[in-house]
Amino acid sequence: MTIPSPDRYAWLIVLACWAPLLVAQEAAPEDLAQLEDAAVRAAVEKVSPSVVRIETLGGLETVGRRLVTQGPTTGLIVSAEGHIVSSSFNFVQMPASILVTLPDGKRHPAKLVARDHSRKLVLLKVEAEKPLPVPEIADRRTLRVGQWAIGLGRTYGGTWPSVTSGIVSAKNRIWGRAVQTDVKVSPANYGGPLIDLHGRVIGILVPMSPRQQSEVAGAEWYDSGIGFAVPLSDIWPHLDKLKQGQDLHPGLLGISLKGQNIYADRAEVAAVAPKSPAAEAGLKAGDVIVEVDGHPIDRQAQLKHALGPRYAGETVSVVVERGEKKERHTFEVTLAKEILPYAHAFLGILPRLDAQEGSVIVHWVYPESPADQAGLRAGDVLLRIGDQAVDSVDSAMEALLPHEPGSRVTVVWRRGESQQEAEIALEAQPIAIPDKVDPRRLPEAGEGEPLATGLQECKVPEEPNECHVWLPESAKPGVPHGLLVWLGPAQGFSKESLEKEWGAWCRKRHFILLSPRPKGERWATTDVDFVHKAVEEAMRRYLIDGHRVVIGGRQSAGAVSFLAAFPRRDLFHGVVAVDAPVPPRTRVPANEPTQRLMVMMIITEQTRTMPLVLRAGEALSKAKYPVTVVRRNQTSAALTEKQRGIILRWADTLDRL
Repeated sequence: MTIPSPDRYAWLIVLACWAPLLVAQEAAPEDLAQLEDAAVRAAVEKVSPSVVRIETLGGLETVGRRLVTQGPTTGLIVSAEGHIVSSSFNFVQMPASILVTLPDGKRHPAKLVARDHSRKLVLLKVEAEKPLPVPEIADRRTLRVGQWAIGLGRTYGGTWPSVTSGIVSAKNRIWGRAVQTDVKVSPANYGGPLIDLHGRVIGILVPMSPRQQSEVAGAEWYDSGIGFAVPLSDIWPHLDKLKQGQDLHPGLLGISLKGQNIYADRAEVAAVAPKSPAAEAGLKAGDVIVEVDGHPIDRQAQLKHALGPRYAGETVSVVVERGEKKERHTFEVTLAKEILPYAHAFLGILPRLDAQEGSVIVHWVYPESPADQAGLRAGDVLLRIGDQAVDSVDSAMEALLPHEPGSRVTVVWRRGESQQEAEIALEAQPIAIPDKVDPRRLPEAGEGEPLATGLQECKVPEEPNECHVWLPESAKPGVPHGLLVWLGPAQGFSKESLEKEWGAWCRKRHFILLSPRPKGERWATTDVDFVHKAVEEAMRRYLIDGHRVVIGGRQSAGAVSFLAAFPRRDLFHGVVAVDAPVPPRTRVPANEPTQRLMVMMIITEQTRTMPLVLRAGEALSKAKYPVTVVRRNQTSAALTEKQRGIILRWADTLDRL
C-alpha cells in the first residue's frame, strides 16, 4: 500500500466511513487505490474542458542545437472570450500560424497577443462562437509541500487529456516564480495545467532553470522528476495587461552585490548602474539592503527571492543600512525592464605584480590614456581614486565601479616623497593590444613544498575527461600566476606539442596552462560542468591570480568557452574564441560591474563562420564588453606562434586599471 501524501488524508476520512464494508470484503488496499483513482479522474474531468490542443505551423526547425517541435502542444483557457495561456517553449520557433482545437473538437486560428518574458508564458486569442469554460484557480497561499499534483496535456488529441500525477515538491523555486513538482513535465504537457485533487489549477507547466533565462532553459530536465509550474494566481492580476498586448518583463533594480556566495553573503551594494532605478531612487555603493516590501533581507538569496517575482513597472520599498552608524533609509524604487549596458571605466595603468601588500604600484602607463595625460609614470603608487583609498588591485577596481567612461574623478598618487593629484576624465576599456609591454616581475617565493613544474596530469575527481596542466619554472609557493585554460582537440592530443606551442609564452607572461579535453569527439555543452570543475581543481592546487584567468579554443571549443565563461564570471575574466561565435540562442548576459569579462575574437578571413563571428562581436560590443578582434588571412586553421604570443600579451593585461 502506498503511504498517503498530506492531501490524501481527506480521502482517508472518506475511507474511514467505508471501513466496516472494506473490512468485511478484506479489500482495503484495492479500494483505497480505486478511491484515489476516482478522485484523480474527477479532478481531471473538472478542468479538462479548459485544456486545449495547439498546433504551430512554419517557423524555425532548430533553436541553437536543439530541434524544436512543430507538432501539437497544450494551452489553458483563461477567459470566456477566448484567451489561452501556454508555455513560450511551444512558440520559440516563431510559427507562421497557430491553430487551437477546443474541447468541442472545433479548430480555430489563434494569434499571439503578448508574452510574459519573466515566467516564460504566452497569451493567445481565438474567436470562439460561445463563451469558453474558465477553470478555478488554486490559491498559492494554501499550497502545501507533499500535496497531490496532477499534470495535464492535450498533445495527443482525443477527448481525454494525458495525465501524470505526483506531488508538490517545493513552493518558491526559480527565485519565487514557480512551484516545483515531481510530476513528469515534458513537451507533451508544456503549457498545460498542474492541478490539485479538487480540480483547481495550481499553475502552468513550463521548462525553467534557476541559472538561465532562455525559452528552452530547463527543457533538458523533461520527465526527470524536476518540473516547474508558474502559479496561475500570480499571473491573474496581470492578465489584463497581457490582453491589451503588453509584454511583461522581469523587474530590474540595477545594482551589483559584493561577494560570491548568495546563500551566505549579505546584500551589500557593490555598484549602482548609472541611470538605473536604483540610481534614480538614491541607492549608493556600500548600502546594505535589509528589507524589501516589509520582508527582512539577511542574505543575497533572499533579495533574489524578493525581486524575482516582480515585473518591470512595479514599485518596491527598499530599506538599506548606510555608513558605520547603520542609519536606515527607505527608498521607493520603480523597477525597469532593462538597464543601460554597463561599461567599465579605464584609468590607463597596468599594476605591478610584485608590489608590497597594501600598495598599488604602476608597472606601465598606456600611451595617450587618461593616466598618461595626467602625468602618471611607472613606479608611482596609487593612493586614492575619487573618495576611496586604494591599497590593492581589487580596491582600485572597486573604486572605479561607480564611475562611467567620460566622467571625471580625482586621482591621488605618490612619487618618491611627494604626493600629487589630478582630476582625470576616464575612458572606456581599450580594445587595442599594446605593442610592447615588458613582462612583470613576480614577488619573491614564500615558504612551502616546491611545486612540480612541467606537464602533468590534472585529474578531476569523478570525471572521465582527460586533463593536463603545465607549470613554468617560475611557479613557486606563494607566487601567483595567471591561468590559461585552452580547450584542446579530442583527437590528436600531444603532450609534447602542448608545451612546444604554449610553453615559451606562458613562461614569459607567468601563466599556468590548463588543457582539458572533451568527453566525446568534439566539445559540447555537456562538457561545460567539467571545465568549471577542472578550473576549480587547478585553483585548489596552485596560487592563481584571479584577475588573469582566460579560457579559449577554436570553433566548437571557442563556443564552449563562451558557455563556460558567461555563467562563471567569478572564475573567468577573459575569453579567446578562434573562428567561433557565441552559440545560437545563447543570451549575452548583462555586463557585470563587479565581474569583468573581456573578449578576444580571432577571425580567419573569408571563412564560412566569419559573418557569424562578426555578428557575435557586434552583440558583445553592444552589451559593452571590451571586444578585441584579430583578423588573420591564412589557409591553416592552427594558431601561429605570433598569434599565441598576442593571446598571452592580451591575457596579461586583464588586470589593467
